[in-house]
Amino acid sequence: MADDQLNALAAELALTRAQLRATRWRLFDALENAAEMVYIKDLDGRYDFINDGGAALLGLTPREVIGASDREIFEPDVAAEVIAQDRRVVATGEPLTVRVRRPFPDGPHDLVTRKWPWRDDDGRIVGVAGVTRDATEEDLARREAAELAIGMSHVVDALPDVVLVYRDEVVLHANPVALSVLRRSEAELVGAPLGNIVRPDDLLRLQQLRRGTLSGGSTEFLVERADGNGVLLDVRDVDVPWYGSPARLLVGRDITARRRAEAQLASTDRMAALGLLASGIAHEIQNPLTFVLNRVAELEARADGADRIALADVRDAAERIAVIVRDVSGFARPDATEEPLADVDAVIDRAVVLARSRLKGVRVKRDKGARRPARVGERRLCQVVLNLVVNASQAVGNRTGGTVDITTADEGRTVVVRVRDNGPGVPVELAARIFEPFVTTKEDGEGTGLGLWLSKSIVEGLGGRLVLENPGEPGACFALRLPVSAEPMPARTLSLPPQPLPMRARTPPPPRAGVSRPRLLVVDDEPMIADLVTMGLSDQFEVVYAEGVLPAIALLGGAERFDLVLCDLMMPDGGGARVHAEIASMRPSRPKIVFMSGGAADAESRRFVIDERIEPVEKPFRLAELRAYLLAVLRA
Repeated sequence: MADDQLNALAAELALTRAQLRATRWRLFDALENAAEMVYIKDLDGRYDFINDGGAALLGLTPREVIGASDREIFEPDVAAEVIAQDRRVVATGEPLTVRVRRPFPDGPHDLVTRKWPWRDDDGRIVGVAGVTRDATEEDLARREAAELAIGMSHVVDALPDVVLVYRDEVVLHANPVALSVLRRSEAELVGAPLGNIVRPDDLLRLQQLRRGTLSGGSTEFLVERADGNGVLLDVRDVDVPWYGSPARLLVGRDITARRRAEAQLASTDRMAALGLLASGIAHEIQNPLTFVLNRVAELEARADGADRIALADVRDAAERIAVIVRDVSGFARPDATEEPLADVDAVIDRAVVLARSRLKGVRVKRDKGARRPARVGERRLCQVVLNLVVNASQAVGNRTGGTVDITTADEGRTVVVRVRDNGPGVPVELAARIFEPFVTTKEDGEGTGLGLWLSKSIVEGLGGRLVLENPGEPGACFALRLPVSAEPMPARTLSLPPQPLPMRARTPPPPRAGVSRPRLLVVDDEPMIADLVTMGLSDQFEVVYAEGVLPAIALLGGAERFDLVLCDLMMPDGGGARVHAEIASMRPSRPKIVFMSGGAADAESRRFVIDERIEPVEKPFRLAELRAYLLAVLRA
């Protein structure tokens, strides 16, 4: 039994030795074919083993290397360095990693060597083993990657957009534009969670953008600045390598100013549409208002007692409507026809009239001290003053005793308009930005925050200044400084007196017996006005009515002769300009022409009026005034 056990042990030992030999040969075969240099040296520094790849790296064969020392293989300085490393490994008994750059026939190579003590079966150090690999390409790739990362960083920092590099929702880098736009320091941004500056809803959209589930490839969201205000960014998000590791690049273009400009354009378009609408409504009101005023005047002249007083009240109310409609119509006209000078106090009077519906319960006080005209356009100035007055009335609100003080004064080469209310004032923290777009002290829904910004832009375009004089104090005071003109305000040549004259002064003397009446052609597409003028002027004129441009041209081109033509400016088929051209072509007898207008002139009609230096009779007119004016034109 003992013999059987011994035989079994012997067989097992033989098998183990065979396996060890096989393993050793496989190991040496692997070492021989390894791309790295693998070697074993004794304590004297002579090579006991080196693989084919290692010998080839030295430019030798294994036979030439084995048995040789480092001094026989390397240059003296290199050999001394290698021997010192080996001695250190033997002395410490610890592995050593060395990275060196060595010259080779094909150029310098970067070598990385790992050395460790070589021990016998008893554990004694009998030499040094090592593996050396050529890391030239690896180091080159690493250097290129580092250079690429540095270059990428430079590109990111040079971009004109907000750029944040982040990984796992943590900011790794912020370019200078991001620091400036977000008004944060690098220490505040780098290392901070992305959620510190991006709202949760926007973070969700950013994730959708990364997944590609958001159409368009970009999204807009509001990034919070350090001062609490927001910056609107058009954001794109892409994968990038950042210093050798994957990261993401958030690129945001600041579109805050663009959105403000778009909002301003939309507001301007709405204002322009509103102006056209107001002008058109004014024009439509003028015709029936003209009829009402004149019919009431006729009835008032024939009435007596209480009826006369009641009709006078009706006439007064209608005249107030006429003033409001005229002011609205004038305000809606484009600036191309504006005079270069403005009577500042007169413009303020008009603005107060236009703002009357917004001034309920608010008392307006005036102190008129401007003696010289401002070198600005009236309508633009009216727009600015109107905005300041409405703002002041809103600041006062519904409080009892609310007042708006408007003062004007000449100060040096400027005329100064101050609009002050007795409201709470503008807080100091808001005063510095009160003229920026979308900044307002009003409650939500009461304003867009564009009024003061537009007003300041208009004033600066006129060569003036608009400032808040008392930030942080009760009762905001806005000062409007405008350049004055050395020239006096020219006297206005009005077609009709601005106020109705007494009836007896407006009635011309009756025609002498036997004297024929001048022939008047009335051209208007509004039959109501035609009936009014025909009946109202028939005592002084022989009136013929043409309902529109084409009938008028037919009459003018026929056998009939006219002394005077009273023509509406705005009509189909070419309007008053076409009638004017027809009269200009007549030879030799050419009637004089007077135009009337309801105020809603289009661009072509306005050019015609300017080119021909025509000042139309504005509707609503009074028949007596119109009669006197037409007779004066004939006498002239």
